Amino acid sequence: MFTYGFYEWILFFYVYCFLGWGIESAWVSIRAGRFVNRGFMKGPWLPIYGCGAVTILIAGDMSDGSVIGLFVIGALLATVLEYITGEAMVRIFKVRYWDYSYKKIQLNGHICLSSTLAWGVLSIIMVYMIHPFFEGLLEGIFASAMKVIVCVVSAVMVYDFSKALREALDIRKVLVELEKVKDEFEDYIEIKKEILEERMDELEERIEILEEDINELVKSRKEKFEKNNERRRKELKERIDSLQEDFEKRSKKISSSNPGFKLKIKNKKH
Repeated sequence: MFTYGFYEWILFFYVYCFLGWGIESAWVSIRAGRFVNRGFMKGPWLPIYGCGAVTILIAGDMSDGSVIGLFVIGALLATVLEYITGEAMVRIFKVRYWDYSYKKIQLNGHICLSSTLAWGVLSIIMVYMIHPFFEGLLEGIFASAMKVIVCVVSAVMVYDFSKALREALDIRKVLVELEKVKDEFEDYIEIKKEILEERMDELEERIEILEEDINELVKSRKEKFEKNNERRRKELKERIDSLQEDFEKRSKKISSSNPGFKLKIKNKKH
């Protein structure tokens, strides 16, 4: 279906790198209200879109003109490419440029069902609507001019990629160090947590012992108070009885000495 030479494939790759960068940057900039340069590199290109477009064109060759075949093959190939790219970015640079983890049907946040279906639809639009336009546009370029364009753009892109790669690796080092610090901090927190739990257990044991000592002291003081109170009550009763007996004796003695004398004692009820 598509029979191109080496330089033509490379040029198409660059065209779709630029087209994808332009569409995504415009969409994100509109939503952000300011210009946002999307992508891994500084220049106006996103290699993921170039790779995706070339993959879809290969799917077009594999489908033998079948729209359904193009949908299925394009969706599968683009999804595999998306997963490999996403996983590589995470493993190598410790960053995510997209995340589908919020989707119901997804895999490791790199791919999801809706994205796969979108790749299938995009494959059909790409092969039958978008690519014919650029194919006709590039047909007028002489082979010599095409080679010059490819060489110049390749040199610029390689430079941009190498610079972006160094920056990304520096960022990766920082992220690795931050992860190391995070792990050490979590270990420190865990150790402190264990120590705190041990101290809390010791404190609970001491509180229990103290409560037992207090209860024992209160019980002892209560028993002592009750004993003293009982003893004093008995002593007081005995004294009252003794006084009463003595009073009665004195009263009889006075009565016997003075027959006309009568002593009346009224008991008051309280």
